[in-house]
Amino acid sequence: MDSSSNFRMLRAGGERSSVYQTVIVDEASMLDITILATLLRALNLEYVDRLILVGDPGQLPPIGPGRPFLNLIEHLRRDGQQAAKHLAELRFNCRQAQGSQISTLAGHFARVEERPDEAVFDILTDATSKRDLAIHVYEDESKLSSLLRQVYEQELRRLCEMSGDL
Repeated sequence: MDSSSNFRMLRAGGERSSVYQTVIVDEASMLDITILATLLRALNLEYVDRLILVGDPGQLPPIGPGRPFLNLIEHLRRDGQQAAKHLAELRFNCRQAQGSQISTLAGHFARVEERPDEAVFDILTDATSKRDLAIHVYEDESKLSSLLRQVYEQELRRLCEMSGDL
């Protein structure tokens, strides 16, 4: 296979797109600084009228370096005029309103400071399934692969039963 036909990030070279006037990037909170820089280099910003970044600054941070989406949100929030012009935020989280355990844990790990609330400890120490979260404890790393396979198969079966596909 020709390597030029694969998706890959270029640090230099390549062609800049001049086709798109509006660019929407979903899950922008997952972009690290390297991926965001690559995206911006790939766009010919002389032709882009709107760059819309959609994401959740309270979500888990990117795997790579930096948190540019969170930094941008914090910057806009400090300037009321800029925030009014360039920032739209959802004020109600349906998943959290339903008592999601996943949201509670994600909210903890997405925070900049490392001070877990008691709810996080309660969730992590109770190894039973709760609504949208199941915790499985293992002591022997050699058994992790089979545990993952077992949990995956159980969840797949459960989802199929719920949808009537089984």
